[in-house]
Amino acid sequence: MARKVRCPGSIFARKGYSTRLYVKFKGKLIATGLTDTKQNRRVCEDMLWILWRRSMGMSDVEGYANAELVDEPQLTRGGLHAVHEAREKFDAWMVATRKAIKTIAAYREGIMLVDPQDMTADEFEAAAMRYVTKSGVSPASVNIRMRNFRVFARWCVKHRLLDREPNVMEYSPKAVRKPVVVLTTEEWTRVLDAVITRRKHAGAPIFVRFLEFLMATGLRVTEAMTIKRRQVTTFDGVPLLKMSNKVDGDEEYIPLSTKATDIVNERLKTTMHDTDQLWPWRASSYSSLLRMFNEALVSAGIDTDRRSGFHIIRKTFRHRLKQAGVSLGDAKSLLRHRSINVTEQYYTYYAALDLKKALDMAETWKADAGQGSLTAPN
Repeated sequence: MARKVRCPGSIFARKGYSTRLYVKFKGKLIATGLTDTKQNRRVCEDMLWILWRRSMGMSDVEGYANAELVDEPQLTRGGLHAVHEAREKFDAWMVATRKAIKTIAAYREGIMLVDPQDMTADEFEAAAMRYVTKSGVSPASVNIRMRNFRVFARWCVKHRLLDREPNVMEYSPKAVRKPVVVLTTEEWTRVLDAVITRRKHAGAPIFVRFLEFLMATGLRVTEAMTIKRRQVTTFDGVPLLKMSNKVDGDEEYIPLSTKATDIVNERLKTTMHDTDQLWPWRASSYSSLLRMFNEALVSAGIDTDRRSGFHIIRKTFRHRLKQAGVSLGDAKSLLRHRSINVTEQYYTYYAALDLKKALDMAETWKADAGQGSLTAPN
């Protein structure tokens, strides 16, 4: 049985002379006239599903009732016709479980590009091999589309349209990992100067302070843009930012450096209420800010083919921690990564000069310790 999703609207009761149930769907409030009982709430939920189906342009989804599978889908024919039937039933499942439009489009694209010719596990594996060996397909695109196609394959196995789960991901080639690139101190100074030079208006100094805040905290740009006054707190005299983990929403507290604290104190003077944001931008301002930053990179003479976007600041923040001798575990905590492998593989920049210093330190230690100090007894 497919998982049951939440109701496509809200049900609530208004207190008054008599408590009555109301439903709200897409911003429209509807009075049902029903009293607030458990049975009537189920009736209201059915009403919301009817409204949702009508808004989707359908009377019902074949084989589903309120996102629950009524019976197992059956294929009437074999070969390519069976694949088309399975795709239609998979589409119905995606609509019934209220998948996002972009998600539905991505799954459909994966099935269409892999293009199996029969509903057998062997044919699914052969189709995957044919797609992977095509010329002109980047490894990253292959990985994404094969991952989406595997969702369809597992759905077919779950609903007994395939006798076993095909091994389609083992044909996925690994994309070549790009080397970590960072900004030098001189380049970073040129970027900040370029913002002031190119943007000669009142908002340029604020944007410069925002960039400095990103470099001092290592925050993701979308998180930093929407920080509110109530997220700034202290514990034992240490200034902290209360953040939410992007994976599961758990609360996390990150300490603020001296420079970050000074910037936050400046921005707190521009706010009055706990819900006020520190920075004068909305989440929709991201594209315009990104364009301003990339223009500043170009003006500073930095190759934007390899180094562009706000994430270069986050990686430079990690590199500065490494140069300051901060351990990998502490860097993981400050960057708020779930896995230390992400910090080590995708955020650690190794320069030849740094490696040479490490070798020199090793030779110095060896000389101080004294060569041949450990000898076998006679």
